[in-house]
Amino acid sequence: MATIKYLAFEHFLVQHLEKGGLRRNELFTEMEDHGLNRLERLRYLAGLADPKEAEGPLPVNIGKEVSLTHYGVLGHSFMQSRSLEDLIQNIDRNLWILDPVRRQGLQLSKIDKQFQLIYPSPPLWPELPYFFLDLFFAALVQQSRELSGWKLTDLHLYLCRPKPDHPYHAELLNINVTYEAKQDYLSLPQETATKEFPKSISLHSPLFKAHCNALLMGMKREGNLVEQVRQQLLLHPPHLTGTEKIAQNIGMSGRSLRRKLAIEQTSFREIQKDVLRHLSHDYLLETPLSVTDIAHFLGYHDTSTYNRAFRKLTGLTPAAYRRQKFK
Repeated sequence: MATIKYLAFEHFLVQHLEKGGLRRNELFTEMEDHGLNRLERLRYLAGLADPKEAEGPLPVNIGKEVSLTHYGVLGHSFMQSRSLEDLIQNIDRNLWILDPVRRQGLQLSKIDKQFQLIYPSPPLWPELPYFFLDLFFAALVQQSRELSGWKLTDLHLYLCRPKPDHPYHAELLNINVTYEAKQDYLSLPQETATKEFPKSISLHSPLFKAHCNALLMGMKREGNLVEQVRQQLLLHPPHLTGTEKIAQNIGMSGRSLRRKLAIEQTSFREIQKDVLRHLSHDYLLETPLSVTDIAHFLGYHDTSTYNRAFRKLTGLTPAAYRRQKFK
């Protein structure tokens, strides 16, 4: 089974430590020698930072720095979210990546016209009791802004801890923050949580373009038109998007697209299969997601349909493909 070796936050934490004089190679060697898993690595690195920073603004700043494009295949799945409520449910579904020993899922409740998001059992680090929770909420706010394109200044973060001498959360996250609350949670208006993301954000944002480019790096590079078609297919469930829709998005008729692709000795169907094969490969070999979850992320309504499609592409079922690669 494929495993996720480190979290996206690790890169930015290592960069911070390097500024303090620590050497990247030595840090990695130490973590490898001790066989630390992805969460233990993050805890180890956080423990090397200045305590005032680690229990202060550092985790908030790191959470803000990590873009969805840094999450790899997981980021692609988050990009399929249609609203903040949908994004939160998607994060909860994949919380095992952030927290391998998941104790209890996220709790999203509605009170009056507000949604309250509670992370009831985050990993406990006694030496750094606030680090993980600050990192989580900061990353969530960052992801929400990237996907929606909204400022989201109507969010409100409630924290149990005493008010710090310098209340940096509100300043760094640009949201309301209340300290000495009865529970740690993020509050957001129901209207904001359920409102669908603008299609213009989904289709044309730098975030989506950057992630498409990252995924395309692993594919065979061909003519510019072929890459444009691939980019469009990466933005939508590849098996549900037809020639006419893609042609319209890149500014030509379906007939012209088919003719131009034929000149480049390929076809829409071949590119479509290539994208599906590439995404399936990443999900199956880079994550321990179930085949059912992978089918869901790729836009299939049921696992059996995805199994049939994948078998036509590779001659194997997704489960058999995964087993064969890890023999």
